[in-house]
Amino acid sequence: MLQRVRYRVGELTPEHVARLEALPGWTWNVNEFEWERSFAYLMAFVKVNGTSEVHSSFVEGDFELGKWVCQQRYDYRNGIMRADRIVRFEAIESWSWGVSLNDHFEKGLDALRSFVEREGTTRIPEGHLENGFNLHPWAAYMRSQFVAGRLSPERISQFDHIEGWFWSLLDERWEAMFGVLESYVAREGHSCVPVGHLEGDVHLGLWVVNQRKSGRKAGKMAPERRERFDALPWWSWNGHEAKRIRPRVVVTKGKPDTTKESALPPAT
Repeated sequence: MLQRVRYRVGELTPEHVARLEALPGWTWNVNEFEWERSFAYLMAFVKVNGTSEVHSSFVEGDFELGKWVCQQRYDYRNGIMRADRIVRFEAIESWSWGVSLNDHFEKGLDALRSFVEREGTTRIPEGHLENGFNLHPWAAYMRSQFVAGRLSPERISQFDHIEGWFWSLLDERWEAMFGVLESYVAREGHSCVPVGHLEGDVHLGLWVVNQRKSGRKAGKMAPERRERFDALPWWSWNGHEAKRIRPRVVVTKGKPDTTKESALPPAT
């Protein structure tokens, strides 16, 4: 146990790490090892018995397999099971969660709608419980099912009708950042964000730099995204040009008035 603690805090030398990893059966994550060992017991049971229906009192050697299986179903019903583990259970042909899968889906969907209505976003923090439902892993699992083509058109439509829902977390992140940029534009009157500028703890300036790089490369940025940038006041795909044409704020009769520092028009 001490060596694992020292490994997590970076106190072990590479030589010691290599020697420990060379030991048969060594693992740095004991909980992960125990779960994998338990799952292997279940797979052995399925191979022998042709079913995954394990009685709750069943014991394999000194391992209480029945209790472990019950715990896994409990974790699933309460939305606290990791998405990758759900996939592995559902790959077992005879597996059943012992509950109506449709009921579980509807519970998750209700929790998602409740969260979005209150928070105004579909970005769910890890560990967040919505009405007792662990929403983050459920949403991640639904996205993985969509990518794998395992969601019905009806269920896809239900998600698509939730405002702000994205099947890709990268798309969701992009929209969130563009929203920060729009807030900056609304306040400053222009989109020429200084490279080092922070909006709160968000590195907006660096994000804008990266968007300009993507936009200048053929086929790197979706046309609709380019159009949204082009619609911003004083937008330029050239960072140096943007710096030259960045407006300055002049106070006239107590009111801020945004005027340009250069007569050059924004580059497109």
